[in-house]
Amino acid sequence: MSLSDENPWKFDQFHIYCDCSVDAKFIDGKWHTGPQCPKSHMESCGAHSGECKCEGIVPGIIRPVLKQRIIIYDGPDRCGKTNMAYELSKRIEVPRFKNHDEHKYFLSDPSYFLHAARYIDTYFTSYLEASGASVILDRSWPSEWVYSQVLGREWDPEVLTELDQRHAKLGTHIIIPYRTDYSKVKDDYDSVNQNIQKISDRYKEFAKWSKCKCLLLNVDDEDLDREIREILEFLEK
Repeated sequence: MSLSDENPWKFDQFHIYCDCSVDAKFIDGKWHTGPQCPKSHMESCGAHSGECKCEGIVPGIIRPVLKQRIIIYDGPDRCGKTNMAYELSKRIEVPRFKNHDEHKYFLSDPSYFLHAARYIDTYFTSYLEASGASVILDRSWPSEWVYSQVLGREWDPEVLTELDQRHAKLGTHIIIPYRTDYSKVKDDYDSVNQNIQKISDRYKEFAKWSKCKCLLLNVDDEDLDREIREILEFLEK
């Protein structure tokens, strides 16, 4: 199988299979035997070289193993998060998700965000840990860390610390777009408009606090191509 046309963002390890039930994994530059492939058999079979030496056996087939990518776009309002998430999703072929229910409860039931962090975000994180699935999230639990503190909502620091630690182990990348000047930014909610600079400043504090890899991305020029280039460079680190 030729890998030249594959998306380099999707794969970080490969399996070799052959008809003698060899299952070898190539991880971090080394071949590792699978549960049905004793080391002695692997050496005699030669699957690690891509040339099965077993008599009458067809040489192995290389199959890519999807690499998990968890990317969170979070930051002050009206900074282009959704546009960037859409564009990045197209380029690296990772699905994007945004919870539109948050707008239903922003004013009517602020406790929704506390319960979401405690029960929805922890549940979804367990799914990511167990499944190896990839996703681009257009806002997630970092919003609760910032907005609850700035707007004076009840929050659960212990749960957010746990989520941050779990996502750090998953290798989650967090992208935080921000502006130098918010004087022309008009959000749907007065409480956000009145506190937009505090929200932006608190996101910078979040980036220092978080154990995840965070990118503070200035979007003053609103140049989507430049933003995506910086993001792809950040994801390579």
